[in-house]
Amino acid sequence: MGKKGGSKLLRSHAHAIARKLKAELTSGKAHITAAIRYKGVLVAHFGIRHGAKSKHGHLPSQLFISQSQAAALAACNISTDQYFEMLKNKGKLPAQ
Repeated sequence: MGKKGGSKLLRSHAHAIARKLKAELTSGKAHITAAIRYKGVLVAHFGIRHGAKSKHGHLPSQLFISQSQAAALAACNISTDQYFEMLKNKGKLPAQ
């Protein structure tokens, strides 16, 4: 999918993750912003670049997960509930 050492995450992966996590999308001139909420509270956000083959190596850090976890999330190998459980384990979710 990508060159050695480069990001393997593309715009299609970013859109898949946004759909899976039911992100609120806001269109901008340079990119689309995807806001991820947990019980109404913003917990993460990331940009989706407009270019069809644009690399999205920023996704893992902005989603607080690894590159392989981001790829698995996009490929539906990690569920929405599993993603939020990972954030909970990392202390990234608001106290309930």
